[in-house]
Amino acid sequence: MHAEALRALREEGGRAGFFIGLFCDDDCGLELEPDLLAAAARLGIGLDLALYPGHPHEDRAAGVD
Repeated sequence: MHAEALRALREEGGRAGFFIGLFCDDDCGLELEPDLLAAAARLGIGLDLALYPGHPHEDRAAGVD
Protein backbone atom coordinates (compact mmCIF):
# COMPACT_ATOMS: atom_id res chain seq x y z
CA MET A 1 0.00 0.00 0.00
CA HIS A 2 2.70 2.53 0.97
CA ALA A 3 4.90 1.41 -1.92
CA GLU A 4 2.13 2.30 -4.36
CA ALA A 5 1.67 5.74 -2.80
CA LEU A 6 5.42 6.42 -2.92
CA ARG A 7 5.63 5.29 -6.55
CA ALA A 8 2.72 7.59 -7.44
CA LEU A 9 4.42 10.44 -5.61
CA ARG A 10 7.64 9.95 -7.61
CA GLU A 11 5.70 9.68 -10.89
CA GLU A 12 4.16 13.08 -10.15
CA GLY A 13 7.59 14.64 -9.56
CA GLY A 14 7.62 14.34 -5.78
CA ARG A 15 10.23 12.77 -3.58
CA ALA A 16 10.47 11.16 -0.19
CA GLY A 17 13.53 10.99 2.00
CA PHE A 18 15.00 10.45 5.41
CA PHE A 19 16.77 13.48 6.86
CA ILE A 20 19.32 12.80 9.56
CA GLY A 21 21.09 15.68 11.29
CA LEU A 22 24.08 14.67 13.41
CA PHE A 23 25.40 17.21 15.91
CA CYS A 24 28.68 16.32 17.58
CA ASP A 25 31.73 17.94 19.06
CA ASP A 26 33.89 14.80 19.12
CA ASP A 27 34.20 11.80 16.84
CA CYS A 28 30.74 10.41 16.28
CA GLY A 29 28.86 8.35 13.80
CA LEU A 30 25.80 6.32 13.08
CA GLU A 31 25.03 3.01 11.48
CA LEU A 32 22.27 2.42 8.98
CA GLU A 33 21.47 -1.27 8.73
CA PRO A 34 21.68 -2.86 5.28
CA ASP A 35 18.05 -4.02 5.52
CA LEU A 36 16.91 -0.45 6.12
CA LEU A 37 18.97 0.87 3.21
CA ALA A 38 17.72 -1.88 0.89
CA ALA A 39 14.08 -1.25 1.85
CA ALA A 40 14.50 2.50 1.35
CA ALA A 41 16.08 1.92 -2.06
CA ARG A 42 13.26 -0.41 -3.12
CA LEU A 43 10.76 2.30 -2.17
CA GLY A 44 12.73 5.08 -3.86
CA ILE A 45 13.38 6.84 -0.56
CA GLY A 46 16.54 8.95 -0.48
CA LEU A 47 18.86 9.67 2.43
CA ASP A 48 19.90 13.20 3.37
CA LEU A 49 22.67 13.31 5.96
CA ALA A 50 23.85 16.58 7.48
CA LEU A 51 26.84 16.72 9.82
CA TYR A 52 27.17 19.61 12.24
CA PRO A 53 30.63 19.33 13.84
CA GLY A 54 31.84 21.53 16.64
CA HIS A 55 28.53 22.23 18.34
CA PRO A 56 28.88 22.19 22.12
CA HIS A 57 26.59 20.13 24.28
CA GLU A 58 23.85 21.98 26.16
CA ASP A 59 25.66 21.70 29.51
CA ARG A 60 28.78 23.29 28.04
CA ALA A 61 26.70 26.09 26.51
CA ALA A 62 25.33 26.73 30.01
CA GLY A 63 28.89 27.03 31.36
CA VAL A 64 28.95 23.65 33.12
CA ASP A 65 31.91 21.33 32.42
